Amino acid sequence: MVGLVVVVAVAGGRSRRYCAGWNPVRLAWGSCCHRPSRSEPHVRGRDTLLELKRRTWLAVSAVVVGAAVVVVLLWQVHALGFLRSRSSGQTSGSADLVGRTVTQTMLKGLNLRGATLSGTKLDHLSLTGKSLDGAIAPGSSFIGSDLRKVPMRGAELPGADFTEACLRYADLAGAELNGANITGADITGINLPTSVRKTLVGKPASPRANVRSCH
Repeated sequence: MVGLVVVVAVAGGRSRRYCAGWNPVRLAWGSCCHRPSRSEPHVRGRDTLLELKRRTWLAVSAVVVGAAVVVVLLWQVHALGFLRSRSSGQTSGSADLVGRTVTQTMLKGLNLRGATLSGTKLDHLSLTGKSLDGAIAPGSSFIGSDLRKVPMRGAELPGADFTEACLRYADLAGAELNGANITGADITGINLPTSVRKTLVGKPASPRANVRSCH
């Protein structure tokens, strides 16, 4: 018993250098405070600095990659818009000219593709180089106008007036022509189904006729 007390006393004396308080009970069970060495704070600080650098590098990399993606997307959008404008060859936005009278000067800035031309007067005009694809033009008038090789695919032209118009080789595939007037019009090179021809009004010019709008 005395020997045990001596050992505990000696151990307790030595442990004062490491423990904030000396407790014989704790010493008896082998527990003691441990004071970190002087090098440990330095190691922890270095690890923390490395972790911060790693996170900073990852953040910067993410920003750079994101910026690159945005630049590529913007370039693609710009390129697509440029190609569309090249392919159309006309100003964007279909015209709405319901019931109006169009002059040759007005045509320069008009996009007639898919335009709304109900009851519109386009008489004695040169429409070569324009497109009437998909135009909505019931009751419109093209009296004496030059429509040579003008594409009018899928256009709605019921009741349209093409009297003495030049329609040589115009593309009328899929166009609605019910009641359209072709009196004196030059329709050379137009291949229309018999069912469509039966819906037309008037007699076109003979193949050898001199239609003024074609000159």
